[in-house]
Amino acid sequence: MQLTDEDNGRTVKLPEGTQSITIRLLETPTSGYLWDVEQTPANVTVVSKNLEKSTAKAAGASGIRIFNFRPEAEPVTGTLKLRNCRPWDSNDVIASYTLTFE
Repeated sequence: MQLTDEDNGRTVKLPEGTQSITIRLLETPTSGYLWDVEQTPANVTVVSKNLEKSTAKAAGASGIRIFNFRPEAEPVTGTLKLRNCRPWDSNDVIASYTLTFE
């Protein structure tokens, strides 16, 4: 299942047999604010968290943060929360992303 910032706040039901959940979010890492996982449903594992850098040559160019998750069991229920914050100050959140699985 592929998700983006447009899916923020949605309630989703994973199709049976879903092998992966990918979330792609805009990020400007040079600002010091990075997307990070705050919470996952109990039966969902974080597989990877990568940055797809922009091809723009401009200083401070944004990229795409790509999270890959794996459902370990069905059904997936609960909340997945991501936050855009400084790694050294998780209280300084400038954006959040939430999905509710049912």
